[in-house]
Order: sequence, then C-alpha cells, then structure tokens
Amino acid sequence: MTARPRLILHIGTHKTATSTLQALMAAERKNLREAGVCYPRTDHPDFIDQNKHIALAEALIHDAAAFDLEWARVRDEFDASGAHTLVLSAEGLSGPAKSLDSSLDRLRAVADGFDVLVVCLLRRQDSFVESLWNQRSKNGRTNRHITDFVQLPAVRRHMAYKVMLDRWATVGRVAAIGFEAARETGVVEAFSAAVGISLPPSSKSRNVSPGMRHAALMAALNRAGVTHSHRWIEQVLGADPTRHALGARLRGEILAQFTDHNAALLAAYGVRFPDTLPEEDADPIPAAGSKDVERYLDALAEQGGGDSKRKMRRQTRLRDVRQARGAATANTAERDPANAPRVADRPAAKPGATSP
Repeated sequence: MTARPRLILHIGTHKTATSTLQALMAAERKNLREAGVCYPRTDHPDFIDQNKHIALAEALIHDAAAFDLEWARVRDEFDASGAHTLVLSAEGLSGPAKSLDSSLDRLRAVADGFDVLVVCLLRRQDSFVESLWNQRSKNGRTNRHITDFVQLPAVRRHMAYKVMLDRWATVGRVAAIGFEAARETGVVEAFSAAVGISLPPSSKSRNVSPGMRHAALMAALNRAGVTHSHRWIEQVLGADPTRHALGARLRGEILAQFTDHNAALLAAYGVRFPDTLPEEDADPIPAAGSKDVERYLDALAEQGGGDSKRKMRRQTRLRDVRQARGAATANTAERDPANAPRVADRPAAKPGATSP
C-alpha cells in the first residue's frame, strides 16, 4: 500500500521567528527537494520577495476562486517535484479564529488524501501582544497606543490560542510549540523536530523589532499620517533599548484573564508558558504625542550633508516634513490590527530615497 503524502502547514503565530524559518526553508529549497520535501515557490507577482505562501493564505481567507487557482499551482509544483512532503508556511493563518471557519472547509477539501500536520508556535499572551503591537506600529497597521490596542476585540481573539487550534485540529494533527521554551534550545531545532525535517541552524534573526518607545512614536506618527521607517528613527534618535511596554499592572491583568484558557491549552496541546515576569514599571510606557512627533520631524529635517545628493535628500525631507505637519491634525482611520492576512501579512511599503 502506497503511503499517503504529507502536508505540513506552518501557521505561525506572528512574532515567533516565522520570518527566520520561512527564509531558511526558501534558502534550503533545493536541499529540501533532494530530501523529498517540497517548499513551493513564494515569488507571487503580488508579493515580490516574500519567503512565505502569502498568496495562498490570502486566497484561502478571502477568495475561493483565487484559492482554487493558487492551490492548483502549488499542487502542480508538488507533483512535478516527486517529493513525499509538501510544506506551506504563512503566519496569517493563525489569525482570529472567527475568520477561519469557511476557509478551513475549503482547505479540508483540497487536503483530502494527505496526512496533514499543523505546526504552530505560541508565545505567552502578554509577550505576544507587545510584539504584535510593536510590529503593527512599525508597519503602519495601528495608530493606537498599547493600552488601547490590547483592548481591541480582534486582538483578544488573537490571543485565544486554544480556540484557534481547536479549529485547525479539524484539518489535521496539531503540533503546538511553546516559543519561549523553543528559544532556549533553538527555534529552528524545535521546529525541525516537530515536523521531522532536517534544517540547518540559522544564526540570523529576521524581522527584528524596534524598541518599545520607538514603537510608541511610530504609533503617533501613524496617527499623524507621517511616513516613517524604524531605521530612520534609530539613525536620528539613536537606539532604543526598551523591550517591554505593558507595565506590570496591565501585564498581570492579561495573564489573569488567560489563566484558565492556558490551563486548557496545556491539557489539550502540551504547551506550558513560563511563569517569569520582566522587571518593569507598574504603568505602561507613556504614549507619544504631538510634541514627540514634532521633535522627531525637526531632527529628521536636520539630517543632511555637503554633497549635492545629500542636499537633494534634505530638500525632499523638508518638503515631506512640511506636508506631514499640515496633515498632523488629521485623524487617520486605523485598520484592524489583528485582521486576516490581507492586512496582517502584506509587506509594508519600503521607504523612498528620503531615508538618512
């Protein structure tokens, strides 16, 4: 009897070294193929330079007809490879569970005939929401300070891991990995052991988060409609070593809310989160305001040098600063920060030639 092919779905979550794992599997595509593992191409026309299967994830969530086309492309590549294992990775698939129901029906239909393994890394909810807020601020996806961000219903649903994993358990066997424990021994190694695929260790961390005070400034810049880059901010203001934003009081509230949930998560999926707490003030880090935005824009406008290229850059910067100040009173609407992959996974626009 011929063994059924394997389908490994790496669904995230966000901020658990997903970019590192995806980049590693993309770089190892040829070696994986020789070992009987297919990590299909990710260079979709709408998502250039991506290492994850964002086009397939977007179609799964949003467009049944587009999903059929994307799945056919992936299945053709898998069949042509002669591999016995198909690996797909997109962290947007671990989004709020409410959006998954009809999508998983489509996925179950096409995955029939595979032995399906769903792999998901999870970090403790307080750490996760800090990192998610930081990422959304950096990518222009939220204009809220963290105290408001954590109250959003979609964000709260995003932290209800067991609800999300229970739905995925209807698609295949679920292997959940505690991120904090995996980081101690190596996330790549923990992932490799869970999926039964050999991957070389990765020494490079990707998608590194800026400091939390810089994230607060970026949320304020988003409110003001000001284009930014965390690299610009670091070059102008210097490095920000602040690694935590919640404050002890709000962190405790979040952990208390998820105590029973995490006990059920442990019983069902074997994930145990650490009990350690960071040293921090009782209150969250302060929100950045209009004066902080002004100070940053003033410092950015001062960048420049003697050669003509740098002068042109400075002139462009000054123009952008004037435009930004004119728009600073506008109230920009915020996208849902824990939305489906159409929002969460779309790469941010790269800064233009005005960066320092």
